[in-house]
Amino acid sequence: VLDNFNKKIDEISKIVNVYYTNIDAILVDENDFNKLVNLGYVNDNLGGFKIEHVFTEIAIKSSKQFIAKLENGTKFYHCVKGVDYDEFVNSIKH
Repeated sequence: VLDNFNKKIDEISKIVNVYYTNIDAILVDENDFNKLVNLGYVNDNLGGFKIEHVFTEIAIKSSKQFIAKLENGTKFYHCVKGVDYDEFVNSIKH
């Protein structure tokens, strides 16, 4: 399974800029997302990518830690606890 996953991620990484990847997720920008849609990678089929979240802002600290804002303004914390959102974003910018 992991060999198939790595092969798929390598294939996709040659097509678009993948900012973050995990066993069940990838993070790309809107233009690259649209490219993946047009190429048939985003669909409801087994093995196809689905949209879980749409972020308007994201700050990535490491391969596992990031925070973001959803379209409705909700703050999303991934593997980050007890931090101030703005301080975290500013620490990434600098």
